[in-house]
Amino acid sequence: MPFLTETRTDRAAEIARIAAHVELSLTELLQRADDEIGRAAADVEQKLPGAEGRLAQAESRHAELLARRERRRADLERQRALTLQGVERLTPNERRVAEDRRDCFWPYVVTHCDTAPQLQAPIRDPARLDWHEVSKVQHYYLSIDAMQESMQVREDSPPYGGSS
Repeated sequence: MPFLTETRTDRAAEIARIAAHVELSLTELLQRADDEIGRAAADVEQKLPGAEGRLAQAESRHAELLARRERRRADLERQRALTLQGVERLTPNERRVAEDRRDCFWPYVVTHCDTAPQLQAPIRDPARLDWHEVSKVQHYYLSIDAMQESMQVREDSPPYGGSS
């Protein structure tokens, strides 16, 4: 099955690019944290005010970056393993159809994709199986520019129907 081989190869190449980026970027951040530790340690030796706090922050940041790099490496190893095995996922609409039309919604499954792909018999009535919901986390961000805009003084308007 050339399609599966091509897809598997593309996915492995994508993971390799991500791994290279993670190594490069986190190694650079670790180097910066090392430099900051060195500067803060020199300031502590000179007994400059606030140097001990800066040193503690720099060491904490360094430990955080090391832990992040190890987590990302472990995540990427899991991703590499997933390129060799599949997990069937249904969209919410597909799941509704599977529940509503049990007589005609039969997904096909291909197994052993890493060695000799084999097309299995279709899954009749997939809604009866124990599916696990996949939840996406909603994130928010705040632009730094929003925090740097100058404060504006506003006068409160008089209450509705009141006079000033």
